[in-house]
Amino acid sequence: MVTMMPATTIAKPSKKPRRKHTVPGGRTAFTQITPRDQAVFQALLDYRFLTLEQIARIVPPDPSCQSTTGHIKKLRERLGELFHAEHLHRTKTQHYAGIYALAANGADHLQVGDEDFARVDWLKKNKTASWKFVEHTIELAQFRLDHAEALTRLPAIRLVTGRTLLASIRAVTKPRPSEHPLLIRQPVTLEIFDKRENKLMPVTQVVATVPDTMYLHVLPDQPGQVPDSNQRAGVIEVDRGTEPLKHRGFHDSSIERKIRVYMAARRSPRDTDRWGLKDFRLHFITPNAKRSANIRALARALGADFVWTAEQGSLTATTMLAPVWLDHTDKPQQIVPARFMR
Repeated sequence: MVTMMPATTIAKPSKKPRRKHTVPGGRTAFTQITPRDQAVFQALLDYRFLTLEQIARIVPPDPSCQSTTGHIKKLRERLGELFHAEHLHRTKTQHYAGIYALAANGADHLQVGDEDFARVDWLKKNKTASWKFVEHTIELAQFRLDHAEALTRLPAIRLVTGRTLLASIRAVTKPRPSEHPLLIRQPVTLEIFDKRENKLMPVTQVVATVPDTMYLHVLPDQPGQVPDSNQRAGVIEVDRGTEPLKHRGFHDSSIERKIRVYMAARRSPRDTDRWGLKDFRLHFITPNAKRSANIRALARALGADFVWTAEQGSLTATTMLAPVWLDHTDKPQQIVPARFMR
C-alpha cells in the first residue's frame, strides 16, 4: 500500500553555516554569494522545484570540475551549504529525492521588479505544495530542459518560453497583477444530466484554465512570407493519468473540459491576438501509450485536430524533435518542420 503524502515536507537545516550575517527580516545569509549561486536561485525562480540533476544541467560547472560526476558532487555540496543557510528549501516525494526550492534568503538576491514577488512567503508557498504538484512540476521541468537542449542542435530556430514568453505576453495584454498571463477563460458547453427532464441537456458556462507551459518556435524568415507566419506555438499539458477523460460536470477538471476550452480559445480572437498567433498545437505528455491513445480518441470525437500526444518515457533531449508525437489520427508528427531536420 502506497502512503499518500498530503503536502510537501520541507526539511529543516540541521546545522548552521560558518559564515553568515543577518539580513532584513531577521534571516541569515552567506556573506559571499557567487554567480553560480545566483544561477541556482534564478533557475528555481524559473522552474519552481528542481532535482539536483536538473540544476546541474542549468548551472555551469565550476572550472575545477573535470567531469559530470565531479560537477554534480561539488554542486550537491554547495546546495547543502545554501540549504543550511536557509537560502534554499529541500524536500522529497514518493518518486523523487533531493528536490530544491527557493527560500527567502535566496529570493533576496534576485532582482525582480514585482511587488507581489517581494511579499511572497516562500516557506508557506513551498510547504503547502502537495507532493503531486511537486512531482508534476519536476516532470514539466524535465520536458522544458530536454526541449531546450534538443533545439541547441538547430540554431536556426529560436525558442521562446518560460519567463521570457510570459514577460512578452504581459507587455501586450497587461493582465491584472494577480492574473496569470496564460490564463484562458472561455464559454464551454457540456452535456449535463437534468434530473427534471431526465435526460442530457446542453449547459454553457465560462471555464478557466492555465496551460502547464507554452513554447514558441521562431523559424527563419522566408522571402515573401506573411508576417508572423514563421512562428509555431505549442501548449504543453503534462498529464499524470489522474484526471478523468470524460467530463463530470463543471466542478471537476477533465481532459474533455480542457480540450473544449482550448478549442474555444483557438476560435477566439481575444486569445489568439493576445498571444500574437492564429493557432497553436496542444501537446499532452502522458504516462503511457494507453492513456495517449485514449486522449487521441477523445480528440477525434470532439473534432480537435490540433491535439498531439507523446509518452513521457519517449521524450528526451535526443528524441524530442523526432516524430515521436502522434496527432489525432495516430499519424507520427514532429514539433519542428521536417526541412530543418535535414
